[in-house]
Amino acid sequence: MKKLLSTAIATALTATGLLATSATLNTAAAEVSFNAGVMSQYIFRGVTQRDSASINGGIDYEHKSGLYAGLWAAQVGTEVNPTGHFGGPSSSSMGWEYDIYGGYNTSFGDLGLGAGFTSYQYTNKITSSKAGFDTQYNELNFEASYGPFTATVNPGYREANPGSGSKDAKYLFTSVKAELAGFYGLYGYWDWDNNGPKDGSYLQAGYTTTLGGIDLDAAIVRSSKELNVVGAKAGIDEDTRMTISASKSF
Repeated sequence: MKKLLSTAIATALTATGLLATSATLNTAAAEVSFNAGVMSQYIFRGVTQRDSASINGGIDYEHKSGLYAGLWAAQVGTEVNPTGHFGGPSSSSMGWEYDIYGGYNTSFGDLGLGAGFTSYQYTNKITSSKAGFDTQYNELNFEASYGPFTATVNPGYREANPGSGSKDAKYLFTSVKAELAGFYGLYGYWDWDNNGPKDGSYLQAGYTTTLGGIDLDAAIVRSSKELNVVGAKAGIDEDTRMTISASKSF
């Protein structure tokens, strides 16, 4: 799995480099955009990454062929349970997460298909000599959509803590989402091997809209106790949180 992901990432980055050169000659064939935003708290796939306001932003490159690449970053860290997901420092500020991604999207009538990769990195990374927020995750991304429904399948692995003697933890994240007139509902499930945390699931319901060029999203997330890394020490099993985000692309 790790070798496959590394090969896919290297191939995609090579293709992206070639496309960037081509875009210099034909800017009409590609588009570069930037985005910036803020979230009341950062919840990703049912897991709280930061339980206070998180600033985020990124850059995206899209080619008319369907190829894309990008970089996105956001503040991480928790205040209720000030440790990293796998045992970080006692601090409410734990640096930044930055995601490097790329892939290809296409469509056949109402059927949309996509394939790509994402590498999740952290500025305050766990090392053999320093506690940190987390290590790194690398995964493949597969997506299919039809009408209001979207399904994703994401096989990947989390790098083992350096010096811990543990092994990389493989996982499979899957989700199903339905949308209607700005409202949406989503179910996601984490399936880990024996080297990772316990399997867990979550439900998310929300509403998205655009006002004055600003994209708004309000959602309620209900996470199973296995994904509740913030409230676990307080003896809370399942956890329900609300998050609001605003972002603008330019």
